[in-house]
Formats: sequence, C-alpha cells, structure tokens
Amino acid sequence: MPIPNPESRRRGIRFHDLHHVATGYGTDFVGEAEISAWELRRGLRRVGLFVGAIVLSAVLMGLLVAPRRPWRAYRASGSGPSLFHGTIPYETLLGMSVAELRAALGVPPEGLSREPRRLHARAPRSAPDAGQLRTDA
Repeated sequence: MPIPNPESRRRGIRFHDLHHVATGYGTDFVGEAEISAWELRRGLRRVGLFVGAIVLSAVLMGLLVAPRRPWRAYRASGSGPSLFHGTIPYETLLGMSVAELRAALGVPPEGLSREPRRLHARAPRSAPDAGQLRTDA
C-alpha cells in the first residue's frame, strides 16, 4: 500500500529495519506488528507523529490478526534503548555485527522471535553485500 514518504519516515525506516535485524521479527504482516509493538514499548521519541501513527496502527492491526504475537513482543521489549533515540550514529550501526547490535539494544544473543522469520511478498531473497551488517562477532 503506497503511503507518503516524508523525511521523518525515511529517517525512521533505516532504524526500523535494523530493529528487525536485532530482534529477528519478520517483515510479513504479523512480523511488522511484532516489531511495531517492540518499538512502541521502547519509545517513539524523534520519529514524529506520522511514523508514530504508522507504528501504532501496525500494532492495532496485528492485535486483530494475531493478538498473542504483538503482545508477546511488547512484553519482551522491556525498557531498553531504541535506535530511534539516536544515541548511536547510523554509519556506526552499519559497521556492527548482529551480535554487537543486539548487545547495544539489550536484545538476547539469539534474538526475540519465537516464530520462523517470514518475509513480505516483495522482499528480496538475497541482499547485496554492500551495507549489510556483519554476522561474525
């Protein structure tokens, strides 16, 4: 579904995608509800009203479709930091391994998702090498 793409959304989506990597939540509809619930509890400072509304609507829709999974993600989030808070520069985050990113966010080494990671229908099945997070420690 096409939506407007203001600067706040373009800035927020970079960190949102890294939240998917750190937590292990998928990018399918339910995975978006899970990551949105996780982000909601961690705090939406600096994302703006537009992005905050997208996050909240994803959580609400997820609660209708698969109520346990967003609720479980919300509870698993705890009170740790979010990349939305801007304490680590984006370029630094891209140089981190997944293990380092998880540690910086207080996410367990194995991630948080209990379900197999599912991707949305148009997701690439393999990503280019440039800009990927390292998976080594």
